[in-house]
Amino acid sequence: MTAKQHDHVLAGLLECAVCIGCGCDDSHACCDAKSIPCHWLRVDYRSGLGVRSACAEHVPAWDSATRPADYPTDERLNIGPADQGRTS
Repeated sequence: MTAKQHDHVLAGLLECAVCIGCGCDDSHACCDAKSIPCHWLRVDYRSGLGVRSACAEHVPAWDSATRPADYPTDERLNIGPADQGRTS
């Protein structure tokens, strides 16, 4: 494996996606009535979004490619002093 390939693989491992329905991510999953954690049905690590099994009703919107307008990826919470004055 070349250094460039290694960096590409490492970058992929560090990315995380969030469900457009429930907000679960790779490290935080909700559980069903049988205590089985949700899992990805659709995921796009480049955009940081996906649809998890607890939110299967969102799959048609995902598959119809309406998600970029409906679920913008450039928003983040204002969480600390560095974010003071931010509007999004």
